[in-house]
Amino acid sequence: MTPPGFQELFLNRTHTDKPFRTVREPGLSTWLLVYSLKGHAVYRYPGGELSTNPGDAVLLLPGFARDYGATKRGDYTRFFTEFHPRPEWHELLHWPEVAPSVRHLSIRTDSARRAIEKTFTEAIALGLSHHPRREAFARNALEKILLWCDTENPHGKSALIDPRIRRALDHLTQHLAEPITLAALARHCGLSVSRLSWLFHHATGTSPLQYLEICRMNRARQLLRLTPNPVQHIAAEVGYADPFYFSMRFKRHTGKCPRAFRQAA
Repeated sequence: MTPPGFQELFLNRTHTDKPFRTVREPGLSTWLLVYSLKGHAVYRYPGGELSTNPGDAVLLLPGFARDYGATKRGDYTRFFTEFHPRPEWHELLHWPEVAPSVRHLSIRTDSARRAIEKTFTEAIALGLSHHPRREAFARNALEKILLWCDTENPHGKSALIDPRIRRALDHLTQHLAEPITLAALARHCGLSVSRLSWLFHHATGTSPLQYLEICRMNRARQLLRLTPNPVQHIAAEVGYADPFYFSMRFKRHTGKCPRAFRQAA
């Protein structure tokens, strides 16, 4: 009888203070993701080896031999998971290649590290439970981990955007109800107004304030479709103190006034 737990996905956390070495023959069909919390490890491959530090994530690909471990005494703590990726995950697995069998990322951002560690911890606890949806929760957790790793991936889409512009994008989407000026946004990102404007347009094809209005209108569409809130309340929630001006801008974006949009939704 198969004990309760993940059938095709395994997540765990291990700790040791002694050297160890794991060697597995080629032919495994699973991927292995290891995230180092504390200490150092070594991953060997034909022609070389990779040494890792806390905050490093390593992918070992299926089909290859695996040879890894901690070579010195001292605390070594890691999260790891063996899995078969969903088809849509493969884009998230294009990490920098150390060897045909090994890919590696250094997770340098504190927010990404905290998110990865929290998600691993929650998923492992759930996996030890008898929750009937533990497998689905675990897969969603692993996807979230891969998405956070992708934010640190130089080959990922997010790496193509200047981190200061990502900060601007986050600030705009998180403060739709607040008055935002270009000067204040530039200060928040540590840029001059002209530099912010150029970098933002280069990354998004639009200006910061145009992008903000698009975000506000998209949010207004959602609120009109999904809530019974009065138009004036929705206007205020997306940053417009004057409902008439909001209605005018909304019609320019959608071709309909807010009430007509709601009735047609």
